Amino acid sequence: MAGKTRRTKNGSQHGWMRAFLLFILSVIIVAGVIYFTGVTPEQIDSAISGVFGEGLFEASGSGDQEHAGADGSPDDYSGLLPEKGKLTVTVLDVGQADCIVIVSPSGKTMLIDCGLSSTEDRVNAYLEAAQIDSFDVVVATHPHSDHIGGMAEILRGREFRAIYMPRVTHDSKTYDELISVIEDHGLKAKAAEYGVTIPFDDALTVQILAPVADDYDSLNDYSAVVRIDYNNSSFLFAGDAEMISEMDMVSTCKDLLNADVLKVGHHGSATSSTEDFLNAVSPQYAVISVGEGNSYGHPNSAVIDALEQQNCRVYRTDQDGTVSFVTDGKNYVVKTQR
Repeated sequence: MAGKTRRTKNGSQHGWMRAFLLFILSVIIVAGVIYFTGVTPEQIDSAISGVFGEGLFEASGSGDQEHAGADGSPDDYSGLLPEKGKLTVTVLDVGQADCIVIVSPSGKTMLIDCGLSSTEDRVNAYLEAAQIDSFDVVVATHPHSDHIGGMAEILRGREFRAIYMPRVTHDSKTYDELISVIEDHGLKAKAAEYGVTIPFDDALTVQILAPVADDYDSLNDYSAVVRIDYNNSSFLFAGDAEMISEMDMVSTCKDLLNADVLKVGHHGSATSSTEDFLNAVSPQYAVISVGEGNSYGHPNSAVIDALEQQNCRVYRTDQDGTVSFVTDGKNYVVKTQR
């Protein structure tokens, strides 16, 4: 019996060793595939999911999966284009600026800001790839050039049915050109202010939560802050709203701030993303539109720390390139260029 017991023990040891060696061999094979082909772990996981119905890698946040997008080129948007029947929110990599393109499940289109004049070609490249030649709604969050610099030229040759702007003017050629294009289209800008609901798509609710007050010292605090709800999914686009505007929103409409996805205010500057505001939003995902190596030091490290304390996944256009969120109203797929 003793010998039999010993053989059983040795057999168990050998079985354990075989399993361990197979595991090591599998790791080496997967590492080799990734190294020599450039395939990402997420792509391997997606392939396995297609065959077996589940992946090897843990999905991010409440079962929401995250997938790689295009090959990293600034003008390559393959894998980042709108999906029919779903809400697609794309935060374009336009350097130290903002440009967001939204396509509803029924194909309605919205543009929130449009980057600098120097990034018009990049915006045009995405719009052409996505076959977007008109907009149902345009929102110019505020008249700084890093938000409306490319808007006049992008809209000049396209139809747009409505444009929303805060009740503030700006003495600049960029602002004057945009006003001229609006007038050339026979339109007048609608007021972007707290309490406005934007008609867009029957399946979505689009609300403006700021500016709350009529007068601010900083042009950034006039930023139109837009909330979009689609079934159980929600987005909050904070423009360049700074702490004064954030405090106004927390005081006035705190119950409307909670959202799954936050476009972080003012490129991740320390002037925005206050603790009370972030606590009210409590995002699962945050995306910062920011230029690589910018002279402002954006995003501020304290803002990154604050977002991490919210336990949300942070995306940055300077690191991830263009970022696209696709949702069926419940689950999210996040795609990036890099």
